[in-house]
Amino acid sequence: MDPELVRFGRLTLLRLCENNIETIENLPTNLRELHLFSNPVRQVSSKLRSESLVYLGLGYCQLGDAFLEGLSHQFPSLLSLDLAHNLLVDLEFAVDRVRMLS
Repeated sequence: MDPELVRFGRLTLLRLCENNIETIENLPTNLRELHLFSNPVRQVSSKLRSESLVYLGLGYCQLGDAFLEGLSHQFPSLLSLDLAHNLLVDLEFAVDRVRMLS
């Protein structure tokens, strides 16, 4: 994701579906919704922390269970996480990690 995105400080919704994005990074400070459906997302930048993000759409991104580690620390205000049609196989692990978001 382009470093110039952070310049759009008043942006609250961003849709970047089907854009070959592998790393979630450089989010505008007031972003509330991020839609990244159908991207080959592999990681969230370790430097990223977004207090304003309440919705993260990651359906059809081929994400595995390990991707869920640390999301609660990087997105502490997250209220809705869409993980439809991914490669999550350990349901108990996934539920435990998502529960940490609340």
